[in-house]
Amino acid sequence: MMGGCFLKEPKRTISKKAITYWRILDSITYLFFVFVFTLLLFLNMYFSWPPFILKILVFLFPFSFFWFIFEIIFRPKIKQKYWRYDIDEECIQIKTGGFLFKKIRVIPLNKVYYIDKTENFILNRYKLTNIKIGTLTNIHEIPAIPQKEASELYYLLNISVKKYNFSGALKNE
Repeated sequence: MMGGCFLKEPKRTISKKAITYWRILDSITYLFFVFVFTLLLFLNMYFSWPPFILKILVFLFPFSFFWFIFEIIFRPKIKQKYWRYDIDEECIQIKTGGFLFKKIRVIPLNKVYYIDKTENFILNRYKLTNIKIGTLTNIHEIPAIPQKEASELYYLLNISVKKYNFSGALKNE
């Protein structure tokens, strides 16, 4: 049986480069939205759809513009500022959320079934990596941490997880 996991505030933070990474992703998403919106406007004119569809589209575009401004200016900074994680020999602790909503997840290492490092071309440009930790019921992600730190964390998690078999008992006992 495991001892108690730490419940102190996690100290490790997400890289500040993550702000730029998230802004690029949000910009790509918004460009896709603008493309779809433009296509729908064209189809509306071409097929003479009912007038209420144009009203919906005209309402959604400014609303989405303000949402995009929030997503690109404020949300990445808030996300980077409040996202914390830590690991000890028995547990992984992930804290998300800001001043309104906080979520703290404590994941015992004997419940971890796999660890996955993911990168894409944007993450590689900023030398960042995402780590996914899979349990039987959930997948937890630690986003945008420096590649060197991610490799160390991945190695540490691999060693810690290999101590336990699927029943949760220590292999050496």
